[in-house]
Parts: sequence; C-alpha cells; structure tokens
Amino acid sequence: MKNLTIPRLIVKRLADEWRLLTIVFVGTIVAVTIGAGAPTYLKALEQLAFRVALDRIDAPHLNLTVFAARVPMTETGVKRGEELVEEIARRHLEDIYAGHNMHLRGPSSIVGHGETPLPPSPNGTYPGGYLTAVTSLEQQFTAVEGRLPTNNYTGSRDRPNLEVVVTEAMAEAYDLSIGDAVFIAPAVGGEIRLNAEIVGIVAPADANSEFWNAAQPVFAAPVPDETFAPPGGILFTPDYPYALTVISTDQTARTMANRSSLSYAFQGNVPGGTVRQIGPYFMGTPSSQLPPLQSQGAVPIVSNGYFHYLTDMENNVNVLEGRLATSDVTGPGTNPVVEAIIAAQVAKEFKFNVGDVVTVAPDAYVPVRISARIVGIIEADDFTGSYWADAGIFLATTPVGAGETPTPPPDGVRWNGNDDYAIGLFVTREVMTNVLGPSYPGLVANPIIFARLDKTELSRWPTQQFLERLDPLEADVLNEMPGSSVNLGTVRGLIGNIGQRVFYSRIPLLLLIAVMIATVIFYLAMMISYLVRSRER
Repeated sequence: MKNLTIPRLIVKRLADEWRLLTIVFVGTIVAVTIGAGAPTYLKALEQLAFRVALDRIDAPHLNLTVFAARVPMTETGVKRGEELVEEIARRHLEDIYAGHNMHLRGPSSIVGHGETPLPPSPNGTYPGGYLTAVTSLEQQFTAVEGRLPTNNYTGSRDRPNLEVVVTEAMAEAYDLSIGDAVFIAPAVGGEIRLNAEIVGIVAPADANSEFWNAAQPVFAAPVPDETFAPPGGILFTPDYPYALTVISTDQTARTMANRSSLSYAFQGNVPGGTVRQIGPYFMGTPSSQLPPLQSQGAVPIVSNGYFHYLTDMENNVNVLEGRLATSDVTGPGTNPVVEAIIAAQVAKEFKFNVGDVVTVAPDAYVPVRISARIVGIIEADDFTGSYWADAGIFLATTPVGAGETPTPPPDGVRWNGNDDYAIGLFVTREVMTNVLGPSYPGLVANPIIFARLDKTELSRWPTQQFLERLDPLEADVLNEMPGSSVNLGTVRGLIGNIGQRVFYSRIPLLLLIAVMIATVIFYLAMMISYLVRSRER
C-alpha cells in the first residue's frame, strides 16, 4: 500500500468530491465575475441614463449661461467679452461647444413718449470746484473785502446754508462779489445742494510763508476733467483757469461732510494747519446757474425703459407690423435718432404704433438724449423653441419701479406707477456700441451670453468627464472675466437627476451581489462541514 502523502490526499479528495467542488467552484467564479463587472455595468448604466435624459430634451442644445460684468459698451469691449467666453468654452468643452447667443442691454433709463415727455435737457457743462477749509483760517487769510466766515450754518441736511470766502483770483475768474450765492451740488439734479454765501474776498496773509508754499495747489486747483465727473454725461466746464474753490471754516466743512455725506478729495497737514478739500462737485454761480430743483408736485412722470440687442433675433421673430430695425442714425450728436422694434405686448400696453418716436436718457440731467423711431412690432416665432426658452424673458420685462424692491427714479422725475412693462427697445448691435456707448463715455454693460452645448456630441462623453470639466470652466470665467458668474443650474440639475435615477437602479444589482456572496459563503460552509464529516468516517 502506498504511503498517503498530502498531495495524494488532495487528489483523492478532489476525485471523490469532484461534483460538489465543481458546483462550488463554478458558483464562486460566477459570483466573482459579476462582482468584478459591477463597476463597468454601473458606469454603462449611468451613461445610458445620461443619454436618455438628453434625448428627452426637445431642444437640440443645452445652454450654459455666462453673466459677464462691466464690459465697456464699445465694439472692441463687447467682442472681447464674447471671445473670452468662446476661448474658455472651447478649452474645456471642445467639440461640445456649438456657439452662443448674447443679450446686450443698455442702462436702465427714463423714457419720454406721448403725453409724458422728458423734462427739458440741461446745459452740457457746469463749473466744477471744491469746498475747502483750513484750521488756521484767521492766521493764513486777510479779508480784502467783507469779512472771514463764521461757523454759523442753517438749513436742512440736504439744503444747508453756510458762509464762505473766495480769493481775489477766484472772484475775478468767476465774476463773484460779496453777497453772491454759490450752489454746491454732488449731482446736477441731486437732492443735496449747499447754498454757500460769499461774505468776503480774501488774500494770503503772507504769500511767502511755508503754509502757502505747501497749500497753494489746493487753493488754486485745476479744473477737474471728465474722469472726476459723475456718470451721465454732464461734465465740468473747462473754460476757467482754476476750479472754483470756496473757503469755509474747518468746523463748517467737517459738519457739511458728515451731515450731507460729502467726500474728501484731500485731507492733510501742512505747515501752519490742516487743509481739507471736499469735492469736486458742480458749482452754480450767478453767471452759470444750476437747473432749478423741482417741487414734488411739478416733477415730470416718465416710464422706465432701455435699449437692448439679441443675437440672431431677426431669424426668430414674426414681424406683425412694419419691418426690422437697421443701423441707420440721423440727427445731431446730442440727439441722435435710431431705429428700434418692440414686442407686441409692449406696443399694446403703451398704444405704440409704427412711426412713433420715444426719447431715452439715463436721467433727466444728461445733455445727450437718444430718440428711437419705432419701425416694427414683433412677436416670438416659437416660444417652445430653444432660442426663446432663454431669451423669452427679454421680450417684456417689469419696470424697475415696480415689484417687491422697486428702484427709486433718477433725480428730477417720477416713475409712472400705472406701467406694467418697461419699454424695451430692440436695436442693432452697431447702435448699441457705436451710438449708445459713445453718447455716454465710460458706459459699461453686463451682457448675458448663452453658450450652446451640442447634445449629440455631449452624449458621446462619459458623464464623469463632463462633470470634471465644469468646475475648471467656471473657475476660468471668474479668473479671466472678474465680476462675472456662470449659471450651471440646468446642466448640474440634469446630472443630479441622472445620479438619483442611477442610484435607485443600483439597488437591485447590489442586492443580487449580496445574495450571491451569501450563497457562495453558505455553499463553502456546507462543503467544509461535509468534508470534515467525511474525514471522520
């Protein structure tokens, strides 16, 4: 009899129990194969769900919305903004990116029409100047005529009355005399207007002193240029040798700055005292008066509106009356006349007809006003299509003076509380960048760019790869276009819904794998028990 070695024992057991071992082995192989293939199956399931979700979207494209910020209203600025979005989209999305549409809108404006015209336009420029003070007023100035100012002031926060003096040079340049009033206004039509009465004409106590060597540039400052002017188009008159500087006591200047929220152009110590310079602001003089402030009852009533442009709009509208607008411009530079079209619901609200002319301006005190001749009334050709799915909100919008958080009207006018819509005037891109932008230097826009994502190409991408591209894309937009933002809500919502559906689809597979593992363990336990008992026999 041969000796029973371990290898022979194993062979003998395999020969005796080959049926049981084969069943267990095959079951184990099947369980391991299914377990190993589960990740691949789940990824395929996720991709299938992604494609099904895309197929359920009727539109041929998905939109990724970029809200650009502070883009100059020039052709160069707008084009550069579009190019940046395109570069970033192609960098991360490659062949998925299928172009874009853009909504370009001008500033919220006041619109005059029919029985509610805009108030008369003011002059285009007014003197600019400063309210200046020094702590050692009595030591540094001598009254040539009249007297030095006191700390006395009266009036309200928005309409204070104070005493000031001017130098001989200022009195001569601006034709000022004792008793004249100089009105100081941060904005031509603003609520704040200081009434500064000239009580004296002064000269330096010692023109060669250290004080005057250091402070002379403050009391003979140059006329502020357009970079200091507030937005709106009104500039400081350049036809004077100096900015109009009126001098008050230090206490009065500090009180005016605090009560009326005025800003300092300069604040600092010089030999012999502290100098404060408030401004630059518009200055009304007897020879160049600011427009009168209107009482509440006499304030004109105006509508809210704006110019705007939509890419490829001409191919997605039905013209109900008239025709589409062109880029033709007529009229003088201070009152250019452009062509515009409006939505049917806006035309119905305001009873506009083809040929009517409306006047548009950012506020009542800008010298340049743009007139728009309505040449067409339009409606969306297909509100259910992909184009108007995003752009439909621009056809008719709520005026800024309505809603839960209404925007106050510009100075000098009141909103028409009966308007249901803002007057949206669709013009060409050339009108936006070549007329609106140059009419108001420094004007910036916040374009909305709808980047289209091709569904067919997107369906070929792994879902995870697409998700991994979105965060870097958003980061590049924020870095290369400061102040901008990206709306990925639709895309992320689509992916989120897919993840939820796939999660529920995984449950049966996970249960199957769990049952198979339990079965294999059970059979292994049975086999071990059987082999142990067999050995005992």
